[in-house]
Amino acid sequence: ITLKKVNCIIVCVCVCLCSETGGLSRCKAVIVEQVLNPVEMLKLSVPSVVYAVQNNMAFLALSNLDAAVFQVTYQLKIPCTALCTVLMLNRSLSHMQWFSVSMLCVGVILVQWKPAELTKVQMEQNPILGFVAIAIAVICSGFAGVYFEKVLKSSSTSLWVRNIQMYLSGIAITLLGVYLTDGAQVMEKGFFFGYTPWVCFVI
Repeated sequence: ITLKKVNCIIVCVCVCLCSETGGLSRCKAVIVEQVLNPVEMLKLSVPSVVYAVQNNMAFLALSNLDAAVFQVTYQLKIPCTALCTVLMLNRSLSHMQWFSVSMLCVGVILVQWKPAELTKVQMEQNPILGFVAIAIAVICSGFAGVYFEKVLKSSSTSLWVRNIQMYLSGIAITLLGVYLTDGAQVMEKGFFFGYTPWVCFVI
């Protein structure tokens, strides 16, 4: 996840470099003035933390729920995002729009639902914990997406600069997670231990 965010930052910096008329010097000034602004970085650290919680809750839910049940319940993030849009952006959705959101959610559920692949709950699984985790993941997904949209619309800063800020915060958070969970192994074997050419290709 950390290396994926690094790749995303590289792409965003390249886009900023191509879009800025002032060339490399102007791009450097934008990075120093906007990307490394402590206040703005703090704003974008919020969705980074929330997305990190969402990803971990999704993994926890998947390990405690059947894959098909997970896929179906995870689609509740669609109406949750719509609800967060109403509450956080003060938007009002018409009855038709709510109906459309509901139909979208139902449609995705029908696509994901595969009864033939349902399996019995394994003894080591905890469905209650799984449903709690999926509920937290759904709420985090809706909140983080709408919060990021609100930050984007609150200033003239470009989307790419905002993405760089969010990815930088995400890298710090994921590195902290690596240190807390696998710090000893990383120190002993190195950060890239076990990386095969296929793993690097996927990243």
